[in-house]
Amino acid sequence: MESLRLLKAFLKLAPGQRIEVVELVERLTSEHNSETDRPLS
Repeated sequence: MESLRLLKAFLKLAPGQRIEVVELVERLTSEHNSETDRPLS
C-alpha cells in the first residue's frame, strides 16, 4: 500500500518536479551501490 501512496503522490507532481525526484533517487542509489560494491576481502 505504501508504494501505491508514493506513486499517487509522484503523479501529482509537476513534470519538472518528477524529473528532480528521479534524479535524486538515481543519485542516492548510485551512491549506495558504490558503497556496497566493495570487495569482501
